[in-house]
Amino acid sequence: MKKRRQKKANKRLRRQLNRALREIDTLKARLYSAGSDTSCVQTLPSEVPSTDKRYRIGQNDLFLFAYPSELRKIEQETLRCDGIETGGLLFGHITRTDMICVDLVTVASTKAKREVTMFEGDPHDDKILSNSIIDGYGIEPFGSWHSHHRFGLEHPSAGDIATMRSHFAQLPDAIRRFVMIIATINVSNQVVINPYLFIRGIADPFKMQWLPPERVKDSPFSNIVNKIGVGS
Repeated sequence: MKKRRQKKANKRLRRQLNRALREIDTLKARLYSAGSDTSCVQTLPSEVPSTDKRYRIGQNDLFLFAYPSELRKIEQETLRCDGIETGGLLFGHITRTDMICVDLVTVASTKAKREVTMFEGDPHDDKILSNSIIDGYGIEPFGSWHSHHRFGLEHPSAGDIATMRSHFAQLPDAIRRFVMIIATINVSNQVVINPYLFIRGIADPFKMQWLPPERVKDSPFSNIVNKIGVGS
């Protein structure tokens, strides 16, 4: 009984902390113009050791490729949900040279929580979708994306970073990196899409660079979510 009460109290405290962090992010967004606050973003030299020697990263870790069709999904969903946060999951593969390729972007189901300063995908729908994609098509989940709409906050917020620290603590040690894409709408009503890399054992994210799209065709996986019937 005591353990149950303690568990409820801890859950309530986590909610209060996340709410406070979101409020801080909102205030920061009002103070800074788009893209001006980058204090939490690191720039990677040729190689930086993590605090854990098992997790070392090189320059190739910071390059990201995505099919144009998948970037269009992020753009369209961000504009559709102008004024509230939205998001989804990232699936793909890692090349032999350690570069990450985004083969599929999903959009969260209608059960997801979309608010002005918060997005949270539905765990049940996300699990069904992820298992179906992994089992049926062999591409792996390696990150997520969400929008900050018109906040002017083009990088992960303090709440995002706190969530990632908790996320790594719950994942197997073999998972050493996580990609987070942030989408914003600028003053010209265009969607700006910025990718960031979180590394286990390193507190703050690294800004990634997009690889130029050499493949002109859209992703062959782009429409598989319609067949599964969860998300989009």
